[in-house]
Amino acid sequence: MRLRKPQIDLRDRSVRGALAAGPRPYWQVLDRRSHLGYLRTRSQGIWIARFVRGRRKFADQRLGVADDREAADGIGVLSFAQAERAAWNWYAAQMIM
Repeated sequence: MRLRKPQIDLRDRSVRGALAAGPRPYWQVLDRRSHLGYLRTRSQGIWIARFVRGRRKFADQRLGVADDREAADGIGVLSFAQAERAAWNWYAAQMIM
């Protein structure tokens, strides 16, 4: 999966709602090796974390459903801030491995 450009601010729910559904996530760069993705499907948005391990090597992790249609509960339905926090926790675990 390639990063889509230009950078889209995934924090804004209305911006996410205007994105086209498709097979590839929209990515927000958190730092050089860490990205938070938003995959828009026909029925919901899904948060995905990506950790870059090296050139063309990366690991992805599904974090949960985006709070586009339901209120965030911090477990299965996540706001941007909650998804970002979950991503950082997952990245920390990847650094140890």
